[in-house]
Amino acid sequence: MYFHTFKWFYLFDSFILQLGGNLYLKDIRDENVGKYTCVARDQFGRTKGRVHAWLYLTDPPQIDISTVCGTITYWKESKSQTTPSPAQVIVAQPEVAGSSSDWSSENLNEAGRVVGGIIANHGSAPYMVRIWEQRTVNSWTFTCGATLLDQRWILTAAHCMLDKNKKLILKENINLFFGDHDSYVKEESEKSRQPAEIIVHEDYDKTNYDNDIALIRIDPPLWEFTPYIRPICLAPWGLASRLMETSINERTTGRVTGWGQETFSGPTNQFMKEVELPIVDRHTCEESVHEKEGEFTDSMFCAGYHSPLRDACLGDSGGPFAFRHDDGRWYQLGIVSWGVGCNKEGEYGFYTSVSRYLHWLRSKNVTVAYSPNVERRFNESRRSEALAFTERSPSILNVAAGSVVDLECVPNRDDASVQWFIGNSIRPVRQLVEGVRILPTGLVFHFDAVEDRFFGVYSCEARVNDEEGEQVIRANFQIQTTGSISPNFGCGRYAAMTLAVLPANTGRFHSADGPIQRPVDWLSTVCVGQ
Repeated sequence: MYFHTFKWFYLFDSFILQLGGNLYLKDIRDENVGKYTCVARDQFGRTKGRVHAWLYLTDPPQIDISTVCGTITYWKESKSQTTPSPAQVIVAQPEVAGSSSDWSSENLNEAGRVVGGIIANHGSAPYMVRIWEQRTVNSWTFTCGATLLDQRWILTAAHCMLDKNKKLILKENINLFFGDHDSYVKEESEKSRQPAEIIVHEDYDKTNYDNDIALIRIDPPLWEFTPYIRPICLAPWGLASRLMETSINERTTGRVTGWGQETFSGPTNQFMKEVELPIVDRHTCEESVHEKEGEFTDSMFCAGYHSPLRDACLGDSGGPFAFRHDDGRWYQLGIVSWGVGCNKEGEYGFYTSVSRYLHWLRSKNVTVAYSPNVERRFNESRRSEALAFTERSPSILNVAAGSVVDLECVPNRDDASVQWFIGNSIRPVRQLVEGVRILPTGLVFHFDAVEDRFFGVYSCEARVNDEEGEQVIRANFQIQTTGSISPNFGCGRYAAMTLAVLPANTGRFHSADGPIQRPVDWLSTVCVGQ
């Protein structure tokens, strides 16, 4: 007979009493820490002996995530044998809610689906995590996907962590499964954990899904990785930019993985599926979203086909949009966020752009990992490095009408956020006229053909906040057509200015000629009407 800290406990899957009186514990958690007592009694109930043991947890061996992230090795291993689960998992049937303009999992009680995809090989996406929520007693419902980042942290969508009333789901009502493939069978590759902490992005907007990103910390952590459980790499800004541009221009595809229905009201899909989708240019994404359907923000990109061929949908929310880089590894560029319907003509899926949140992830002590080769090729900076532009267009551009123009500014730090402004506006650009767009990377302001009406000043602002304080830099660009005279002649001398790291509201701007004593909001009107 066993006692745990002088209390009875029952023997479930994680506590196995072996023949001879040995107690075997698996998947140890924080609540298992304490004093264990074994009591021996005779047939009359008289105590004949008593033994104590204390259980403590130590930290798992630290694994260099950059050596394993994004690698696929299941094909090197023999396939795991699957056995029926001793604890039957209930796969809930979806509650059909008719049609909806929004397939994020908080709005429909439906398990997720990958539309038009194929069954994925077991182990081909070892970074996949399944999120199950307990909504009624003894009934668990698959709600969202997620990705493993390191031994302790899982990345998903913010809306996946909210219930129908948009309140944070209780930790004890969430279960996370790793190494899963078959919904109906418990595989030997499979492990489960419950959340120790849930972090939803502080600026998540429940109305338009802006900043739709969240973290889940597990405890105990994963002590080791297997061919079926291993983290994904996160693409630094430079790599993310290149992958996005290539996908748009050459129609290369990223991959979305998930489980779910094949039809809107069908049963939950038994096996994980995958679908390949191209990224779509920002102008097309904006044009596809009609009034009251949603909002396409700077933190998003969209992907898919104009024709109803393939799509992500419903409970695929929180799962990854990933690219296989030429170093052979998988890099996550997006998180499945929202969409207008599922697999509808002229509609696309919208994804949270992960590369815009690398600094936020690091601020939560999450490992942002990529291969050493990617670090060398893209010249990743240290977090404490002063913010600057490594590439930028000339301050004044004289171009002929009808010319294709790209205004480019590339910050040296992948954790910097970038926004664009026009003229003296104090608000960043949201919507643009036809023929003008910001490319998905956020680093290029593109004109299909310059017209006289596009004459003026454009500004690119990069911002980062770290241990040294907030840094803001801005590059200003003057576009004038050939032969025209700029009313702002000479403003290019302050084309790149850096906000000093000073106490809040002091607002001193610096140029090459020294500090400029102006109010903070003057930054938005520099070189306009001077």
